[in-house]
Amino acid sequence: NLYCENNLVEEALQLLQEAVADTPQEQVRLYKTLGVSLQKLGRGKESLAFMQRALALMPDNSELFSNYLFMATYTDELSDAEWLAQHQQYGAMVARQAQAFSRFAQSAEPQRRLKLGFVSADFRTHSVNYFFEPLLQALDQQQLEVVCYYTDTQRDEVTARLQALASGWHDVAGLSNEALARQIHQDRIDILIDLGVHSPKNRLPAFAWRPAPVQMSWLGYPATTGVKEIDYLLLDRYYLPADAVLPAVEKPLLLNSYRVFQPLDDMHKLPVKPLPALEKGYITFGSFNDFVKISLSQLQLWAQLLQRIPDARLVMIVHARESTDYIQRFFAGHGIAAERLMLFTKLSFSHFLQLHHYVDIALDTYPFTGLTTCIHGLWMGVPPITLAGSRSTSRSGLSLLAPLGLEDFVAGSAEEYLQKAEYWATQLPRLANIRSGLRQQLQQSPLMDGPAFATDFAATMRRAWQHWCSTAGQ
Repeated sequence: NLYCENNLVEEALQLLQEAVADTPQEQVRLYKTLGVSLQKLGRGKESLAFMQRALALMPDNSELFSNYLFMATYTDELSDAEWLAQHQQYGAMVARQAQAFSRFAQSAEPQRRLKLGFVSADFRTHSVNYFFEPLLQALDQQQLEVVCYYTDTQRDEVTARLQALASGWHDVAGLSNEALARQIHQDRIDILIDLGVHSPKNRLPAFAWRPAPVQMSWLGYPATTGVKEIDYLLLDRYYLPADAVLPAVEKPLLLNSYRVFQPLDDMHKLPVKPLPALEKGYITFGSFNDFVKISLSQLQLWAQLLQRIPDARLVMIVHARESTDYIQRFFAGHGIAAERLMLFTKLSFSHFLQLHHYVDIALDTYPFTGLTTCIHGLWMGVPPITLAGSRSTSRSGLSLLAPLGLEDFVAGSAEEYLQKAEYWATQLPRLANIRSGLRQQLQQSPLMDGPAFATDFAATMRRAWQHWCSTAGQ
């Protein structure tokens, strides 16, 4: 584990493959660590295979199953039907392990003040709080009381700010899922909102107890939980595929905008610099998304792009030293020289933002597109080429670009993704113009209008509550 935590992935793999497990529990831990290690190297298919072997040994372990589903979200190894079916299997498992509440003490009054409960392991310095904190700042708590259930123990200045903004706060890391559900039910929460989906330390099994009359999932990442006791998946209209059914067990409940963004104070200090291609004479693409989102098929697509534009460069942030070697070997196998690649591992947040000064066009990942990373790029004047697929996790790029009038950067297929990237690589004056005005455009858009977002969020909560009131007891 120490090797994995320090991104010494190849060393970890060698030790793990030589390890001997004496008990099923040790074998599961071994397979899980192998899966995580392989995922850090971008080897998604192999990582899922080890997680499946772990699940075969402990098929009723909801935490292990959730870990597997989280990892599966990053890859394109499963069809939409398989992906949804496995989430449904998880939902059925946690439902069997719960005893859902059927009665609630709170009154079914459609216009009264509502009590919202938010459950998250990320009430700390985390990307979720670029979007959650501005909601709390702008929400009218005369109409909506906010109670936070924090499922982790790590605290920092962000934790303190969120706790000050909430009407109620519970540190629940030490509670079992049943105890957490009973706490929420006792607190008479009207609408309970999951902010984690299948990310680490989520508490989806507590939602299977249905401790609140209305339950939703939002913001952790835009995907189904598989838990049928969660009524709604909060999205915006751009997340709904036009010609396909959304693969989710929840009903989509649409906000005008999926999120509202609030940059850190230090982000205002960094200027947007001119388009680098105008000075360098060649285009530079960049991918700054988490390396685990970069599948083999994604790398193959980028290799094709660099083959089509022979003088283009690619800047990437990778997980580990071994990932750097892996990327260089991969591109060398496709005729791409190492000098056309700029690969970075650990960077401070400031240096990460400054990397955008060297990038003309960002390359989004698929099937799990960027959200926070993409919006950071937009803040720095760098628009992404993104591929919007049928899963909601592949449509965050569209959800960010459409409100800015930048749909021309959105592709509907792998070939169109390449064509869009090739096209924009030839449009330097237009790119330069977009870059110079993009931050101001973002600031003036719905993506950064906190009061408008909070008003819409409150109205959406009210509609969901009124629907429950109209059907309560039926």
